[in-house]
Amino acid sequence: MTTIRRKIASLLAAVLCLSLLAVPAGAYVRVDVSDDVSLTLSYKHGQTPIQDMEISLYKVYDMSDAVRFKVEDDFETAYGEDFKFTLSEWPIKDSQGNVTDPDQVDWDGMARNLETLLRADIANNTVNVQPVLTMTTDENGQVKFESNPAADVKLDPGLYLVMGKSLSRGSYTYTPKTFLTALPSLEPDDTWNYNPSGTNKLDIYYHAPATRTITVQKEWLDEDVEDVERPASIQVQLIHNGYNYGLPVTLNEGNNWSYSWFGVPASGSVLVAEVDVPEGYIMWVEKLDATSFLITNSADTEIDPPDVPLDPGPGGEDPGEPGDPGDPGDEIDIPEDDVPLSPGLPQTGTLWWPVPFLTMGGLVLFLLGWVDGRRNRREQDDA
Repeated sequence: MTTIRRKIASLLAAVLCLSLLAVPAGAYVRVDVSDDVSLTLSYKHGQTPIQDMEISLYKVYDMSDAVRFKVEDDFETAYGEDFKFTLSEWPIKDSQGNVTDPDQVDWDGMARNLETLLRADIANNTVNVQPVLTMTTDENGQVKFESNPAADVKLDPGLYLVMGKSLSRGSYTYTPKTFLTALPSLEPDDTWNYNPSGTNKLDIYYHAPATRTITVQKEWLDEDVEDVERPASIQVQLIHNGYNYGLPVTLNEGNNWSYSWFGVPASGSVLVAEVDVPEGYIMWVEKLDATSFLITNSADTEIDPPDVPLDPGPGGEDPGEPGDPGDPGDEIDIPEDDVPLSPGLPQTGTLWWPVPFLTMGGLVLFLLGWVDGRRNRREQDDA
């Protein structure tokens, strides 16, 4: 057992801060085991913080001031005395399972092994090991594990497992990376950092949403118009793929002239329409984005043109009151010679009755000429 502990301590140099935090064996600066430790982690998708993600911190090994490790009592009780030997036998291997570096520990493999044990217990409702702390990320995507005397929580030096729950947000599912970390962590200048912080990795899975929420908002533009009466309510219909989606809904002051349809299929087109436009209003619909619509009802302020006399004509005479639309008014004679003619049309006044007789005469002359030509060719052939 002493050999195993020495091997683990000598191989902790591979543990980097927040993913594999370095703890080299025989570090000449001893750890202050009476001091508290803390760990701050950030979770982001690009520059977007991931809020409300649940992260748990488990203490797996206790750490001595000489950087010696002993399996934590809860883990030993839950998984037996052989648990420590299982975790110590994790050398670096290649894809074929061959040991490539017997002096280095596969910390990722150890973390996966621990995660498998814990998640199986959680799924089977046989949990024997409780996390030291479980917290959710704040609006900045951060979570800070630290001692809390009021809650009887103390974080002291040791080897910790960080494990979280997947979180779905919109079209993405985020799964925090499970990893082992030594607290405190050893800095490059061989000093111990009792309060390390960093950004943990996320496995990000994109999936198209199955449903969506469609929202409609009604806006009235009639504040300064006295000749219209705003109705107490209106009805709006959601149209999905060209068909009515459910029954019309009512908008009024009670729901702030707004409504949301939940669970609308994510595929297909959507539109909203006002069932009956109130009298005296003009309505139009604006699509604000893929899921939001604005229906605006504006008072119809169009005014009929006043009955004013037309300006006097060139002769200075008042042409009188305007008539109904399409009323030609007084007829004005235009000399026939001043009217432009369209190409191909006969001029007004041309006589058309001789045309059929002239056409028949032309055909008779054509037939006489054709018969005479035939007779002359026969006479030439007989001669």
